[in-house]
Amino acid sequence: MHDDALKVRIAAPPVEGKANAELVRFLAQALGVPKQQVRITRGAGARRKQVEVMAPAQVIEALLRAGAARER
Repeated sequence: MHDDALKVRIAAPPVEGKANAELVRFLAQALGVPKQQVRITRGAGARRKQVEVMAPAQVIEALLRAGAARER
């Protein structure tokens, strides 16, 4: 976590949508949902993005809490 956002570093190059595709793949795998349930809703061409994940809120919240606890 970084302030009020999740910070993710992607190794894919930011050309032809490769970094966006890798971000979607990474988040889907981390959250245990199909890629079709993750989409970039804002900022597809920018470093800061808004992502929508169609999964139960408690699943996403638990994963974010677990990630934040690992950073401590």
